[in-house]
Amino acid sequence: MFNRRLLLFLAAVTLAMLIALIRLGHLQLVRGADYAELAAKRMQSGRYLDTHRGDIVDRHGTILATDQACYEFRMPYGALLLEWAGRRSRSFVESEAIDPAGAWLRVDDELLAAKEKSLLYSWIKETASEDDCTVDEARAGLLDRVEWTLDHVAAITGSPREQLSENVDGIVRRVQRIRRVVGSKIREEITSHAVVGALDEPAAVDIRAELDRMLGASVGSSTRRWYPYSELACHVIGRLGRVTAEAPGSDAYADDPLRRYWPSDRLGVTGVEKICESRLRGVRGRQVTHVSGDALETLPAVEGRSVALTIDIDLQREITDLLGARPFNGAAVVIDVATGEVLALVSKPTYDLNTYGSQFTRLNTDSENLPLLNRAIGRNYPPGSTVKPITALAALGEGVISTSDVFNCRGHSDPRRPRCWNRAGHGPVALSEAVMNSCNAYFSRVAERMDIERLLYWMRQFGIGERPGTGLPGEAAGLAPTRKWLWERYGRSFYPGDARQMAVGQGLLLATPLQIANVMATIARDGEFLSPVVVADWRDRQQRRRLPLPPAALAAVREGMYRVVNDPRSQTAYRYAERTEVVMCGKTGTAQTPRRPDIAWFAGFAPPRDSRVAFAVVLDYAGSGGSNCVGLAEKILIACKKRGYLDPPKE
Repeated sequence: MFNRRLLLFLAAVTLAMLIALIRLGHLQLVRGADYAELAAKRMQSGRYLDTHRGDIVDRHGTILATDQACYEFRMPYGALLLEWAGRRSRSFVESEAIDPAGAWLRVDDELLAAKEKSLLYSWIKETASEDDCTVDEARAGLLDRVEWTLDHVAAITGSPREQLSENVDGIVRRVQRIRRVVGSKIREEITSHAVVGALDEPAAVDIRAELDRMLGASVGSSTRRWYPYSELACHVIGRLGRVTAEAPGSDAYADDPLRRYWPSDRLGVTGVEKICESRLRGVRGRQVTHVSGDALETLPAVEGRSVALTIDIDLQREITDLLGARPFNGAAVVIDVATGEVLALVSKPTYDLNTYGSQFTRLNTDSENLPLLNRAIGRNYPPGSTVKPITALAALGEGVISTSDVFNCRGHSDPRRPRCWNRAGHGPVALSEAVMNSCNAYFSRVAERMDIERLLYWMRQFGIGERPGTGLPGEAAGLAPTRKWLWERYGRSFYPGDARQMAVGQGLLLATPLQIANVMATIARDGEFLSPVVVADWRDRQQRRRLPLPPAALAAVREGMYRVVNDPRSQTAYRYAERTEVVMCGKTGTAQTPRRPDIAWFAGFAPPRDSRVAFAVVLDYAGSGGSNCVGLAEKILIACKKRGYLDPPKE
């Protein structure tokens, strides 16, 4: 019996040893290379290398936006979540008269819904255990430290304390959104987040001196987007914003760790920063090091590419100053006639791109001035008499009038048609005189001879009713309505009065300052339409079309626009122009608006022959276009002349 048991025992031991040997052989011979690689990897550590966003420069290479080295103040997500929860608890106490314990239960319920209670309370309980106190005491103590930390940082940096709380709210909301999308624990819940960025070195030094007293805080190197010209061309350049939870889902490089967006990244959200995001955005690098500190592999970061604009920042500055001296909001556009390049695109009011974050609430709630609106491209205005040259050219192109046809203007005595601004009337007028004196009666009679849809077809041929094509976000199309649009919007067809109203730039017709400036550029090119461009190397995207206009028609309209400014008999602009340094062709516009003063316009081109630049100026609710805009436009052209934009082309 004993021998049999001994044999069974030896057999079992032998079998176990055999299994162990087989397993050992498998580990050494079959999986040896895998485990060696795994061991080697555990002796290594990798880190990503930050990249730099590309610069934005003007037409002369002047930097308008660049990355600049700086510092940032960071705190762990748990501390930020506690501060957020503490403020929510106090709001429940104050607004709903709930006792503090009940208020925290309300917050607990919200945290449970967000699957974050375990993260927060494991941290609080750990502190309670270390300090030998209750959970409530630990929470109160930690909250005091977090709030003291943020108060102290606000004092050092000069940032409003409320702004830091808004930053904390944004971080918490962003992490919660990502958590909902991913559906499981995410890296952002166990890392630190930048609460205050763009710190200079003195502020960073002051904060570092207090880090021992702060809860989990740190100061690290970073970069900030810096705009050397602050508010100049702010609407064109654009700004950056935080990556949202939805952005990774639409990221073409979501599977590439070197290119994809991280929640801490910033991306273009307006202007050129947005439309050229793929070009400006760089590629991260990666470095692998051994535990000994030796670098094993380095893949350098690739900086983003620069973007050159057609804007001349010095011209932009001078026009911004000229608009700033007027008590009205508005816009001004200058276009190079030969190329369609936009030399200046000014919208008033402006805002400082470098301080947008600290002004967020004011900028986004100013419903009167709308400082974030790019009026030059994004606001549809009634264009007033600036479209009368289009009406004239459309009628001449359709053959329903000739340049010598005469209509009698009776001023206010004709009840059947829009009254002319001149109450006494202009008497018998032909085309050139009608343009010079902006005679409503003449252009109303012209509209009666045209099919309204043909008139609107010509408006669209000049670019009204279609987006100009610069690619800038918020670009409006204006409005040159079709019969279908009118029926779907208002349940009616065109009335006879619609043609008369739109022929003089009123009624349903709407346009942006950029569109009106480009209308003038089209006339200056003798009827060649070329869509405007803001990004220098996007000229290959421009639309080009030759409008079938007789040379005699263009010459007559240009003559009328010359006489607007230069003929002593002109009743619209002559008396307001100094005619000292520049000679121009132009058209005033005074567009009526409900219950407010008129919109003031002046648009044109210079010089009259071989024109070099086209322009449009609009002032909101300023009244007469002649008295308010002609002198301003003349100063803009003087600025263009000073910079050589009115000089003849070089041979």
